[in-house]
Amino acid sequence: ALVRALADCSLFAGLDEATLLACARVAREQSLTPGQELFQRGDPGDRLYVVARGRLRIAVNSSEGRELSVRFAGPGAMLGEIAVI
Repeated sequence: ALVRALADCSLFAGLDEATLLACARVAREQSLTPGQELFQRGDPGDRLYVVARGRLRIAVNSSEGRELSVRFAGPGAMLGEIAVI
């Protein structure tokens, strides 16, 4: 499942099967429950996330304290890549 998720991600899409397998070996799968936060603004930028299944809602808090949805991320989407780079 991890190899397929990586292959569906634009960053890893051109890699051969052996390289995808090597990347999958060092990856860790993380499951979230509905409403659970993956990370917050200000957390250390030390991880790259690839959505394998389901959908994540990306949200920010406005200056008035309201939560605003920015976008939804589905299978193959990357999160956290800018902070990692």
